[in-house]
Amino acid sequence: HLGHTVTEIHGQKRLTGVTVCRVDETLCPRPETGALVPADTLLLSVGLIPENELTRMLGAELDPATSGPRVDDRMQTSIPGLFAAGNVVQVHDLADDVSVAGEVAGTEAARYALQGPQAGPRVRVRAGQGVRSVVPQELRLPVPEGTELSLRVRRPLEKSCYVTVSRAGEAILRRRLDYARPGEMIGVRLGRRALSALQPDDEVIVEVEEA
Repeated sequence: HLGHTVTEIHGQKRLTGVTVCRVDETLCPRPETGALVPADTLLLSVGLIPENELTRMLGAELDPATSGPRVDDRMQTSIPGLFAAGNVVQVHDLADDVSVAGEVAGTEAARYALQGPQAGPRVRVRAGQGVRSVVPQELRLPVPEGTELSLRVRRPLEKSCYVTVSRAGEAILRRRLDYARPGEMIGVRLGRRALSALQPDDEVIVEVEEA
């Protein structure tokens, strides 16, 4: 039943059925189309979209690929002093990753409140071949060792593949993966060698290709 949604669940100790309604062009249920469907199990498959109403109201730059604000490795948005983290930036796979991003944002927000803006050269990060999105979209030099880039691929690669991070046409990091799927976030940690190669106003490109 395409174009329908569950609007009511029936049963006491266990499920006995659901009411299903057709939705209109704005995806709102039409109650007059409701029909009871007997069932003993209901499986919900849902997706998340970052809530960026506040971000947009404040004027922060948004990334069309993630639907969240563009951030640097300190989780600061394009507005100085405005920090964002977790699923408002991008939809994470694990709650643990959300907590880590929140710790970074909280620490940097406190540092900003105590010390003010931290000036420094920037490095842009861009999604290249095979990559749908990458976060953070900017690095502020000097970048702490172990800083991680989170990315999602455009299409499934069920065989071994490579993640390549490059600048000025030269690879500064290359990592082999057994597979890559759009529904699974890939984390790439930047080591000392990769970070030492970065120069002010560089553009870093992240790509994924088959082995």
